[in-house]
Amino acid sequence: MTDYLGQGIKYPLQLVAGRVNTVSDVDNINQSLYNIFSTPKGSNLMNREYGFRGHELSFEPNDSVLESMLRLFIEEAIVAFEPRVRFKKAAFSTEADRCTMAVYYEIRSSKELGFFGYPFNRNLT
Repeated sequence: MTDYLGQGIKYPLQLVAGRVNTVSDVDNINQSLYNIFSTPKGSNLMNREYGFRGHELSFEPNDSVLESMLRLFIEEAIVAFEPRVRFKKAAFSTEADRCTMAVYYEIRSSKELGFFGYPFNRNLT
């Protein structure tokens, strides 16, 4: 295990041999990114700034403006809430009411490149 990436509780919570299951290394970073992107900004009562502003784009068409705004919101969230990584780029795959985000990042301490995929579902139907 690489200590600089840390260890955290795996979500959803699972018990393994009577202990809470954990994640470490790159899986810990990806779990953190999942938590950030799945939390609408302003919904965390303990920290109203925490989260991702993607919900603001629920009614935007699948076009280059949506991708530009998502890219901005992704970088904003990573800079604010995941100091272990540096945002590199984002790519998108769009369908009717879904836009899958591919987020590429660099781990600051080791310069390793990482990838995280997240489905941005807008549930318009």
